[in-house]
Amino acid sequence: MELIPIYEGGERLFYNENLFLPSTYYEELIKVVEMNLIRFYPTPWADRLVEALSSFLNVDEGSVLPGAGADDVLRMLISGADRVGIVEPAYSMYEHLARSMGKEVRSSVYPDIDPLAECDLIIVNTPNNPTGLSYSRGFVEELRSIGHVVVDEAYVEFSGSEGFLRDVDETLTVVRTFSKAWGLAGLRVGYAISPEEVVTLAKGRSLPYQVSAPSEAMAIRALEMSGLVHESVKEVERVRERLTGRLRAIGFEVPDSSTNFVFIKSLGREAWERLRARGFAVRLVDRPGARGIRITLVPWEVMDGLLEELEVIP
Repeated sequence: MELIPIYEGGERLFYNENLFLPSTYYEELIKVVEMNLIRFYPTPWADRLVEALSSFLNVDEGSVLPGAGADDVLRMLISGADRVGIVEPAYSMYEHLARSMGKEVRSSVYPDIDPLAECDLIIVNTPNNPTGLSYSRGFVEELRSIGHVVVDEAYVEFSGSEGFLRDVDETLTVVRTFSKAWGLAGLRVGYAISPEEVVTLAKGRSLPYQVSAPSEAMAIRALEMSGLVHESVKEVERVRERLTGRLRAIGFEVPDSSTNFVFIKSLGREAWERLRARGFAVRLVDRPGARGIRITLVPWEVMDGLLEELEVIP
C-alpha cells in the first residue's frame, strides 16, 4: 500500500480533500473544543455523535457504528469475516486491512463477480475511487446474492444521490466518512449504518474509545453547518463539469465523475512526474481495471494552471 506524505512543493491534488469550504466553517468548529473535552475521556462509542447522526440521517441509533475514520470502521467489519471479496478498481486500503488481519482476499474486476462466489464479505466503493463512476443498484443486488456487502460511500455527498442508505439490511452495510465532503480528514471520524446485530458484533471486536472527544464535538457541529458543506459541493460540481469538458476537448478520455476528483485514463508515470515537477501533485493510479491519473478538484484558478500543463502532454 502506497502512503504518500504531505506534499509541500506545490498543489496537493491527490488526497481528495474538500478544499472549497470557507475558513469560517473551521473557525466555528474550533469554538466547540472546550477544556474538558481534552481533560476527560470521551464517552464510549461516541454516543453524542451517534445521536446526532441518527437524527441527521433519519436512522435508528442502534444502527450507527462510529470509528476513527472509515478505515477503522472497515477494520471492525472485516475482522468478523473469513473470506473478503473486493470489487476492483478499488481503494487500496481494503486489501491492506484484510491481509493485515490474516483474511483470505479475493478480487474481481467490475462487472465480473464470479471470483467472489465464496466470499462472506464483499466490499464495493461507489461512487468509485479511483474512476469516479457510480455502480448501479442492479450490480450491488448481484453482490448481495453472494454475501454481506459493505458499500463504501466516502464520496456519496458529491453524487447528488442518497446512495444505498435506505437499502441497509442484514445483507448490506453502508460506510461513510467526515474526511471528504465534510472537510474533516484530520479529525479521523467515520461511521457505518448497519443492522443493530451487525453493529453489536462489530463493537465486540473493537475498542470503545476510537473517536476522541474533540473530534466528536467538531463532527456534531459540522452536521449543524451542513448548509456550508452543501454549498461547497455545488461549487465542486461546477468545477467538475467545467474541467471534464475542457479535458475531453483536449482529447483525454475522462469518465463521468460523481466525486470531487476526475480520472484521466491511460496517462502514466511520465505525465505524473511532469505534473509533479511543475507543482501539481496528482495521484498515479495502477489498479486492476483502472490505469491513469486521478486529480482532486480544487478552485478553478488552480485547475486552469493544471490544464495549461496537460495541454502540452503528448
